[in-house]
Amino acid sequence: MWADALASKKKLLIFVGIFLSIMVIGVLLIGNTGKKDPGEKNEYYDPGSGETVSNPPNKSSENASSTKVAVTYLGFSRLLESGLNNDQVEEIKFLIETYSSNSNADFKELSIARDSIGTTIPEVGSGAVDTVVVAKMTANRGKVYDLTMSYSSILKIKLVISLDGKELYNSGEVDTFLPVGEEDD
Repeated sequence: MWADALASKKKLLIFVGIFLSIMVIGVLLIGNTGKKDPGEKNEYYDPGSGETVSNPPNKSSENASSTKVAVTYLGFSRLLESGLNNDQVEEIKFLIETYSSNSNADFKELSIARDSIGTTIPEVGSGAVDTVVVAKMTANRGKVYDLTMSYSSILKIKLVISLDGKELYNSGEVDTFLPVGEEDD
């Protein structure tokens, strides 16, 4: 009698153990469904600018509600270190987008190589009046353009875009004290 009771308790314990193990395994499998491997990151390291672009899963972009295709600008903040001010850098971005749309270049990602930025400040008495900033810009991880940005005051900027020594775009001198994209009449 005791032996029968012990045997049925043993069977019950084995059954409960197997049932609980199946439940735990099921919960773990359901909980991990749809998760990506933690080693799989939606990131891109841009070697030119030294910046990392992140695109986390299940996150919409900052401009998801906009109809305009946003351009990703990498390394452009380094232009501030070369003597340009924020208004000039924002105007340069606008001028590059103007060139892109007018020439059907379709820029989506632009990267300025951090080691390509150079600044020439005119020497007193040299006759030169413009400070010139040069940089190499990679478009869509492919073509490398030469940018020449020049200004005689913090309220103006001129952008020249070249490819393989050929001038593709010359903005002429633009006022930066107006809202980006507006021209003085």
